Amino acid sequence: MIDSGILGLAKFEEAREFWMEQLKGELCETVLPSSLLSENSNRIKDAHLQIPISLSRRIREMANDQDIGIFVISLSIFKIWLYGLTGTKDAIVVSPVLAKSKQQYNRWLALRDAIDPSLRFKEFLGAVKQTIGSAIRYQYYPFEKLLELLDIENGPGLFRVLFAMKGLHREWQAEDLPKNQQNDLNVMIANAEGSIDCFFTFNSLAVEQELWAHWQSSFLDIIEQTLNNVELKVEDILWVKNEDCLKRLNRLGEPEDGDDSLGQPDLLHRLLEEQVVKDPERVALCSVERSGDSKEICYGSLNREASNLAAVLMAKGVGRGRIVAVLLSDPVSVIISIFAILKAGGAYLPIEPTYPVSRIAFMLNDANAALVVTGKEMSLANLASDDGDKVSPEVVFYDEVDLESNISTTMAANATSTDPAYVIYTSGTTGVPKGVMVEHRSIVPKLLARREEYRLDETSTALQLFSHAFDGFITSFFTPIAAGSKVVLLPHGKTTDIPFIRKTIAAAGVTHFICVPPLFALILAVGAPGELSSLKTVTLAGDRLPMELVRQAASALPKLEIAHEYGVTEASVVSTLLRRQQDKSRITIGRPFANTRVMIVDPNQHAKIVPFGVVGEIAIGGIGVARGYMNRPQLTAQRFIEHPSIHGRIVYLTGDLG
Repeated sequence: MIDSGILGLAKFEEAREFWMEQLKGELCETVLPSSLLSENSNRIKDAHLQIPISLSRRIREMANDQDIGIFVISLSIFKIWLYGLTGTKDAIVVSPVLAKSKQQYNRWLALRDAIDPSLRFKEFLGAVKQTIGSAIRYQYYPFEKLLELLDIENGPGLFRVLFAMKGLHREWQAEDLPKNQQNDLNVMIANAEGSIDCFFTFNSLAVEQELWAHWQSSFLDIIEQTLNNVELKVEDILWVKNEDCLKRLNRLGEPEDGDDSLGQPDLLHRLLEEQVVKDPERVALCSVERSGDSKEICYGSLNREASNLAAVLMAKGVGRGRIVAVLLSDPVSVIISIFAILKAGGAYLPIEPTYPVSRIAFMLNDANAALVVTGKEMSLANLASDDGDKVSPEVVFYDEVDLESNISTTMAANATSTDPAYVIYTSGTTGVPKGVMVEHRSIVPKLLARREEYRLDETSTALQLFSHAFDGFITSFFTPIAAGSKVVLLPHGKTTDIPFIRKTIAAAGVTHFICVPPLFALILAVGAPGELSSLKTVTLAGDRLPMELVRQAASALPKLEIAHEYGVTEASVVSTLLRRQQDKSRITIGRPFANTRVMIVDPNQHAKIVPFGVVGEIAIGGIGVARGYMNRPQLTAQRFIEHPSIHGRIVYLTGDLG
């Protein structure tokens, strides 16, 4: 215990004022990123990094071969590395007092430096040098007393990160730490003969071992970058170098030559036509009526009726690149119309009939739709958007088209793989709806990959639960069609009727479906488990997946597989996939799927990929990335940016954190 009289001396009063100024304001804990963080628990792991002799020599030269100079340089680089991992610009690192210090009142120094990303490394180095010099000058003031004065004895864990140099600082043991202060990472620098060594001790309950190996590699990269160019700004330092990023992508199945294709790109409607060649009499659609009765349509009939409607559309000028809206409620009519538009060479624009008239008008006008396939019950007269823009599209009434003609069912290709297949408008919940244009070559490889991944075939029966106006329809409907499976369609407005859905699953023997987690929770909760016994795989996507829901599914249906997909409209719906989520201890979005590039970038500097395990913005690349937003060049430029590591490639910034 320190005598209060000593603390009252002018020397101690001056030191107290310095430290109170140094530690004023909000104190941030330096918490290492981890999904395995276990509060107040420790499992110690050691790691060793030997700085190459050439870099060690340059550090010594810059430090004039003095230990204090080596410490200043090493700590400066370490703090920049720590900033990259945590995003904390006001991190506090604790060091022991100097070994040569004779005072007995204190063991610890709190080294606090604000990181300004616009600072050059040499400027930040000067700031750290000044911080260390001032801390050493006032190192005799007891740290425990500071914790008491700042009223943070049980507050922020200032001791989470310790940094010291062998021979320069006083030796210490774990029991020397103040009580209630958690410690996750200790670094000891040793100025050995030849190389400078870094000895790390970290809490493996806070940092996964695999992550640590990547972080340690990043630390060495930052040492090299800052020594090569002291004029380098902090914001320009790369925590993951381009070549390392490419190696990571290649390990995840990314082709080294940059070929994004999964076989030859094809046309979306060719998926139907290929099944017609194999077996035209196989059932393609099972349309369930409100009474519970159903009507089946074989692949051959579906293809013939779509071809007949396509001929009508082509006679009205539909061809390559022309956008045709589908404004229908009957699900079979919707599907025939979609295939007809694709066969004619156009791109389909799905519109939900229940949308407000102003939204329908906006979408038709914004997409410059060539015409609309609709029913007589839909009134398109006097359509106007909220801005008052009148819309008068040409109309094809589905009810009036003769779909029973015997024209050729396999039509000459009127589109190429680089032409748009569809335009889907986002919900507009965060602003004006945006039209996303997706090419055939972007979506077809994804669907073929899903077919192979889920091993769908002619024995599979898939339930379609999405409105055709949502991107979930793309994967939910076209994947089983590509496999020659049977697709079960519900009446318009019945895709949220839980008892009806369950009865349909039982009656049709549904084996697969994809939906959002909240809908699946309701399907699971209502009725007898036997109604769902035919299910083999349920894929959940489009919303947060609670672990509790996965456990409930595993308990109620032990043989059911839960798959978890993540994706966005702007990257052809599905980008990552995790199979058998019920066997995992935590929820993840899995791994990149079907030659998709997924990376985590700095939300403030999108050209920079963050280190492994660090939270950032999910960016998606690969051939599945859409053309952009229709009539939104500025927004397209903001969200569809150049790949951080591959010149000439585009990635989409999702806005989601991962």
